[in-house]
Amino acid sequence: MSERPESGSWAGLAWVGVVAVASAVAAATVPSWLLGVAEKEGPVEAASAVVLLAAALGWGVVRTREGRGAAWVAAACAVVLAEELDWGAQLGLPWFAESFGVHNLHNGLGGASYLLFALPWVALFGAALWGRARPRWLPPRPDGYAFAAVAAVAAVSLALPTAWEQALDELSELLLYVLLAVGGLRRSRAEASGRLRA
Repeated sequence: MSERPESGSWAGLAWVGVVAVASAVAAATVPSWLLGVAEKEGPVEAASAVVLLAAALGWGVVRTREGRGAAWVAAACAVVLAEELDWGAQLGLPWFAESFGVHNLHNGLGGASYLLFALPWVALFGAALWGRARPRWLPPRPDGYAFAAVAAVAAVSLALPTAWEQALDELSELLLYVLLAVGGLRRSRAEASGRLRA
């Protein structure tokens, strides 16, 4: 397995920081606007679906050249995208809900099942932080820090009133999906330098 050089890319962490600060300012100055755009099935959730599609394509098309692990990340992005779209119900294709009686599994199964969909990202970004073998497809260490910040936002949301919990939940999902999209579309330093020389 080839060792992936640390790219030093802070784009993902910068994204999380900028959105966190902007959201905090919006919460302090125009809370009703922030609650409106981050409500369930609102603009933030719609943007999340588009970003997840970009993440799935990025990991599937760009990053798979760097290793098979990226294909698993692309597949996980695709499954989460299907969950976000209620397996087609939001697109006017209700066969999943009619077959299984739920629109999506992470809400329909209840309990801790929601957390099952977090496991691939915990594994991915945990490996980015602490992995000793550094395959080229693995995100850089700063992305692991960014994921930890997103997880902290999601944890804080659990202690808030319901409306704010849901808003922070939607925002933390969008933060995660953009982090995945940035990682999926980022070429490794080795590949990028090879293209420049070619």
